[in-house]
Amino acid sequence: GATPADGDYETFTLKFKVLDKELNVPQDTKVNVTIALKHTTPSVGTLADGKLTTPDGIIYRVDANGTASLGSTITEGEYLIAEGDNYSYDGEADVVIAPVVSDGTNNYIVTVIDRYAFAYCNDAEGMPDGNAVMQSIHIPNSVKEIKEDAFLFCDELVSVNIPKSVSSIEDLIFYGTSLSEIYIPSSVTSIGNEAFCTCSSLTTIIIPSSVTSIGDNAFSSCSSLTTITIPSSVTSIGGNAFSYTGLTTITIPSSVTSIGRYAFSGCTNLTSVKFEETSGWWYADSADATSGTEIAESEFTTDASAANANLLKSTYSSKYWFRTVA
Repeated sequence: GATPADGDYETFTLKFKVLDKELNVPQDTKVNVTIALKHTTPSVGTLADGKLTTPDGIIYRVDANGTASLGSTITEGEYLIAEGDNYSYDGEADVVIAPVVSDGTNNYIVTVIDRYAFAYCNDAEGMPDGNAVMQSIHIPNSVKEIKEDAFLFCDELVSVNIPKSVSSIEDLIFYGTSLSEIYIPSSVTSIGNEAFCTCSSLTTIIIPSSVTSIGDNAFSSCSSLTTITIPSSVTSIGGNAFSYTGLTTITIPSSVTSIGRYAFSGCTNLTSVKFEETSGWWYADSADATSGTEIAESEFTTDASAANANLLKSTYSSKYWFRTVA
């Protein structure tokens, strides 16, 4: 049939055979499922001097061929990259990034938000006259990489989604924003240095079991953050990672084998810490140490306690912690 208009829905009916008895229907029952797919046309922009600007004020970099021009990670002719200059954003308070943009002739899949692409979107002096300060942004699943500093000091930014196509939270990516909650998808394996540093409004953060490392200062000075669960997949916690947060209790899973200096310093409300594994811990003055001073198992309690909290935030706070796995 005719191509639907932008925003219209096409409806398909698919037939499935139910094999899972837990669905509370008889096995081998045939059911019809109706799926509505929203039709989206590319966002068409204006190409000039190698830059494509879409109507929503987002600038993209392309080369003379209309292909992406940023780095060896980009496949020629397939991707378009958000412009990496400060104040490149020139649009509305609520931003929706289209998964596909066009120069009127060629279409490009948007896969990367470049470094500094939206940085300082709070700065009235840096923003073009008459444009709103960015408060929310929706990122499509076509985006596979959000580079460091992408939303640096967007202190009016309160809402953002991290698509499941992204594999890492890069350094300083949301530094100084006003996010109150963030849900990290299970595709992410690492949280970078200072990723959420000074996000003083952040109260809710869900870290999936895919994450293995939490970087230096990742959540430092998130003063409203009172609770967080470190999943059993995490092996390293960076220096100052949770310093000066509002945490009251924390469990260090047995998977953790290194904790950086001052990881929980300044956490005045932290009065209950549980170590799932109390043996094999030692400390040193260097992050590269291969040996150090043992922390006797008798210094820990097996349950959550203030004594354990004091070990982390005062007694050995200035040391690098390591655990030797038998």
